[in-house]
Amino acid sequence: LVELKLQHRTICEGLESEHWWVLSNDFYHLFPELPPQHFATVAAVACIKRFGTSISEASCYLRTESVETSLQNVTLQTKVWKTLKMVSIGSDGCFRTHQSSNTRILETPSPFLVSSKPRGPPPGF
Repeated sequence: LVELKLQHRTICEGLESEHWWVLSNDFYHLFPELPPQHFATVAAVACIKRFGTSISEASCYLRTESVETSLQNVTLQTKVWKTLKMVSIGSDGCFRTHQSSNTRILETPSPFLVSSKPRGPPPGF
C-alpha cells in the first residue's frame, strides 16, 4: 500500500515570498488480520524564493527513511536508514549541494521469546 500526499504553501513577507511544494509517499506492508505496517517514507520538496518578480533561489530536497525489523536469536532488531540530498541554485548562479545519511540499529528483547514470569502448567491443572 502506498499513501501519496501533495502539499503546497506560500509564505509572503513584503516583497519576499517562498513557495513550497512537498510530495510524500508512505509505504506500508499489508498482512491479513493486522493493521498496515509502515516501512518507508520518501519526500521530495521544492522551494522557490522570490524577491518581487525575480527568483532569488531554487532548491530541491529528497528525503528517505526506511525501517526493517528482524528477529536475531532472542533480540528484536530494528534498523532505521535516513538519507537527505539537497541541490540549490541562487540568482547569482551559485550552485550548492548537500548530502547526508545515517543508519541506527535498535535492539530490544523479543516479547515473544523472553518471558518475565516462569512458565507453569496451563490454568485448570
